[in-house]
Amino acid sequence: MYRIALGILLCVLAICLDAPLVYAHDPIILQEDQKEPNEGPFFPDARISFAVYGEILDSQDRRGFEFRIPSKDSIQLSLLVPDLAPENTFPISLLPNIELRRPDGTMLQIESTSVSLFSEPFTNTKYLRLADHEEIGEEGVYSVLVSGSRASRFTVAIGYLEIFGTPVSNVMNRDEGIQGVRRWYETPPRSSADLPVLEEGRSSSNSLLIIAGFFTLSVIVGGIVVARRRNYRVEQ
Repeated sequence: MYRIALGILLCVLAICLDAPLVYAHDPIILQEDQKEPNEGPFFPDARISFAVYGEILDSQDRRGFEFRIPSKDSIQLSLLVPDLAPENTFPISLLPNIELRRPDGTMLQIESTSVSLFSEPFTNTKYLRLADHEEIGEEGVYSVLVSGSRASRFTVAIGYLEIFGTPVSNVMNRDEGIQGVRRWYETPPRSSADLPVLEEGRSSSNSLLIIAGFFTLSVIVGGIVVARRRNYRVEQ
């Protein structure tokens, strides 16, 4: 009986100790203007685990970030999307993918070949894991670029050492934390058609109409003034 109880206790402890290694990634949320790797966050040590959350708006949109890792250490990347509509209704070919650019100039396309379910208990969110990649790192800066064929949310998990609060440059919203992740998760992806660009187009159209209206009014008023002057001369 003692051995059974001890075995159960050891199993529970193993699960608890292992949980942070699986789930506890420090969250970083990408901004809309971080379209290129050098515009996004810079992670000075990719061994430290982060979860990078973002959204692409259409097939022309993308998000990026950069990282370094000590030479000969392991690079670990995972790509996920929320297990929510519309992402969980897309065929694999339309889901986001990763382009990894190495310091030596070579490039690797990390695409989805299969989908598995993944639950994250700390934020109470559920995901579809699309791809996992691991390789030995080299000295220099790596670039990560995420793109896709449809408007979609995505998460890139990087690293394996859980050290929260590690400094990361070019991050304006580091304090959003779990609340920011929840907002990202609960907000369906927008398409580029939903952006204020259309409003700018409407404003331009409205401006042209206003200018045309002023021009027409000027012509009419000018004609009236000229007519009055002629009538005044005739009367004289």
